[in-house]
Amino acid sequence: MEGLYHQTNNASAAEGSKSLSLRAGRVSVRSPSLLLATSVRKQAKPARLGILKQVHEVQSYMGRLETSDKESVHLVENEIQARIDNIFSNLERLEILSSKEPPNKRQNAKLRVDQLKYDVQHLQTALRNFQHRRYIREQQERQREELLARTFTTNGTHKKILDVANMLGLSNTVMRLIEKRAFQDKYFMIGGMILTCVIMFLVVQYLT
Repeated sequence: MEGLYHQTNNASAAEGSKSLSLRAGRVSVRSPSLLLATSVRKQAKPARLGILKQVHEVQSYMGRLETSDKESVHLVENEIQARIDNIFSNLERLEILSSKEPPNKRQNAKLRVDQLKYDVQHLQTALRNFQHRRYIREQQERQREELLARTFTTNGTHKKILDVANMLGLSNTVMRLIEKRAFQDKYFMIGGMILTCVIMFLVVQYLT
């Protein structure tokens, strides 16, 4: 009887050992995938936090654009564009990491990457809109300067014509006609300036 008891205990121990061995085998099979998932999470989280920090830095730089002078605004724009390009590059790496997440977490990881992409694309659009407005503003300033220079040239030419007329002894009637024509030309020029400004305002208002 005692021998039978020992045989039963030995069989139970063997079964238990076999069960533990099988469980250990299953754990060892799953271990590489678990290690990969852990490694991916350890890389993805710092990468995502780093991108969020870069986005906040770009937002801070965007605030400097409105207060920058003409000499430094181009440098600020270039700095912002370089940072945006760097963020896009980091997002590509983060997207690769998110594709390696476990299936039950992959969708959420992809949504977080897409949200970051949207935020960065919004910053890129804001930068381009600012550059477009600056270009229009600078173009308007150049045109105003050209119109003012043309006005001074017209006034100087008019004075020279009167001086020449006096030297040639032209009649008062001819000189009055010359003055009248110059007066009309001045109004035409002012009207053209106003029309140009109105057109530029409409372009900026409705096309930007």
